[in-house]
Amino acid sequence: MSRRMQNLTKHLSTFQLKDPNSAVFDLVERHVGRFLDTAGPWDKSDFEIVSGLFKRFSSELTGIAANYSLSHKNEMLSEEEVIAGTIIQKTSQPRTRKEHMTKVREMSDTLVKVIRLELEGGEDRTLEDYLKYAWLAWELSFVEVTKEKFGAKSFGWLALGAIFDAVKMIEDHDAMELRSLRSRRG
Repeated sequence: MSRRMQNLTKHLSTFQLKDPNSAVFDLVERHVGRFLDTAGPWDKSDFEIVSGLFKRFSSELTGIAANYSLSHKNEMLSEEEVIAGTIIQKTSQPRTRKEHMTKVREMSDTLVKVIRLELEGGEDRTLEDYLKYAWLAWELSFVEVTKEKFGAKSFGWLALGAIFDAVKMIEDHDAMELRSLRSRRG
């Protein structure tokens, strides 16, 4: 494994969403900065869209955590349980636990897919818009994590995945444009 990969692996293993000054944040920001000015300026409506997506994500994730808990003491599942699709609570009813885990997986998977599609947007958005919304979502997740909002960590990981997806789509598009340009010249 190269030294670069070793460093990345080390930084990722210690990475926490509470630290926007981390090496991982810097790496992602530099990568995104190739396609987008990460400092903005951003329209207020962009913030409202991303904030609305986080509120929706957090609310629906909280609903899943509350509805599929096995506890009768009003204890919710943890954010990590919902996203991982598992339930660590003990129960004398393993069948119920298994059924709940299946529903948690299905519902959280659907929620993540819907939010990712919302970040990507429709035909009226460019790939750069997708990257912008993903970047704003990732930045927002850092703010919400420090406030200990339910779903903020998961929203951060979802946004990071969207960032990587958007960057890859932009790179693929640019490579296709370059090939097309070369073939017209050749």
